[in-house]
Amino acid sequence: PRNPDSPNFVLYRMGKNRMSTVKSTSTHWRATCNLPNTDMDYRDYIRSSLSALDPMTYNSGGCNVVEYVNTEGHFSFNGKVGIYQPRNEHIHISGQRLPLCDEHRVAQYNDDDYWGHYASYSTTFRCSSSNDSTTQFWFGNTV
Repeated sequence: PRNPDSPNFVLYRMGKNRMSTVKSTSTHWRATCNLPNTDMDYRDYIRSSLSALDPMTYNSGGCNVVEYVNTEGHFSFNGKVGIYQPRNEHIHISGQRLPLCDEHRVAQYNDDDYWGHYASYSTTFRCSSSNDSTTQFWFGNTV
């Protein structure tokens, strides 16, 4: 955890116990880029129900249906994307593996990683566009 009692956009990470508590009252998760410095325009954004995929317990890789995903302007509603989270990696979408399940071409088919891991990255994806880029994961409910 980093500054667990002082939420901020500079240096903050909630501990696992607190994340579990927030998740227990949530129905969805999402990932965003560069907030609050970028408007919420749903570009470079992913959202899924926790019942479809729980990022705190997922320990696998493969095709998963997400409610909405937009990667570098390519988007899909209720589409399948390749989401991976081996034990030693943060949950992420692998551009290299997207052709296996991406029905709507939600990203470039390359070696880039999206929303985590970043072994290879795109400078046009907001979460990895510069050294100051940030990635945020959120738990919450639909309104």
